[in-house]
Amino acid sequence: SKDEKGLAAIRKLKLRDVFVGGPLYNGMSAFNISGMDFSGAGASMKLDKMAFTSTKNAQNIVTSYEMPVGNFTLDVTDNKKPFGMLLSMGLEQMGLDSVKMSFGAKADYDVVNDKANVTQTFFRWEKMGELGFEMSLLNQMKWLETTSIGDLFDATQKSIDMSKPKPAPVKAAAPKKTAAKSTGKKGTKTAAKTKAAPTKAQANAEARSKDETKAFLDMMQLYKGVRVSHMRFEAKDLGDIDRASVREGFEKNLDAKKVRSNWAMDLTKEANKPTNSPFESKFLNALAKFIGLGGTMFVQFDNPEGLDIVDTINKKTDPNTLGIEFGVKQ
Repeated sequence: SKDEKGLAAIRKLKLRDVFVGGPLYNGMSAFNISGMDFSGAGASMKLDKMAFTSTKNAQNIVTSYEMPVGNFTLDVTDNKKPFGMLLSMGLEQMGLDSVKMSFGAKADYDVVNDKANVTQTFFRWEKMGELGFEMSLLNQMKWLETTSIGDLFDATQKSIDMSKPKPAPVKAAAPKKTAAKSTGKKGTKTAAKTKAAPTKAQANAEARSKDETKAFLDMMQLYKGVRVSHMRFEAKDLGDIDRASVREGFEKNLDAKKVRSNWAMDLTKEANKPTNSPFESKFLNALAKFIGLGGTMFVQFDNPEGLDIVDTINKKTDPNTLGIEFGVKQ
């Protein structure tokens, strides 16, 4: 049929036919929104600027883009009016009196070396926290030229199918017993210790987690050949962890420092589980330190030649062999 032929033709298209401007292409050349100021129902919202600009070379390839720093503010003007009341209640629970956010991003593309650099990308929530991200990728144009829309459709469908919940069989075997001997005046007594079998819900949850992880890793196989030469992710605490610990401490009649210490201990226990991959253990240990001490947690990697993106997210790979660093700085 015509529909089937049309779909077959679409599946054969390379991603390069869609991303006509190369790895940084997103369908836009520029936009600019500024001076937004809305108020009513007891609240006001202001956005000073949200803009995007891009540059292209003679071959129409996007060689850079920028989102200049923008600022967004949400304030309560009257907590007796409907929205103002709801907003005030929500902010009070978070220990805030207003919402103030800022954001920005930059990127450039080296056509000769087929290298895309995402830099100065951040999202900051005043008195809460800040997320920052940088990454350099190699071979993206080559990947766009060799990967078809059909490849993308198939990988996505496979990932969706694999991540669907599947009932995990729970064996109804008799509980294991081990003999524990104790000697007294009347001779030797034997006590049976029973090891509880996992519940059906626990078995299903574990099976679902494994399926979702495998689905993600299989999906990432689509990007094989794209190499990462630089990556840095930062999460900076600007007071949110403190406020959260104070709230929980108040509810449980505990000191806020004790609450943070308990959170960190729980994460450390989780990190030391023998079933964890080296990557998971290092990430959770860094997260535990970050929760306990605050500061800035970071994950960083540098390798001029780059590593295959599939290898960087492989659960079996030791981050030390790849040069991936996890840490917390004060």
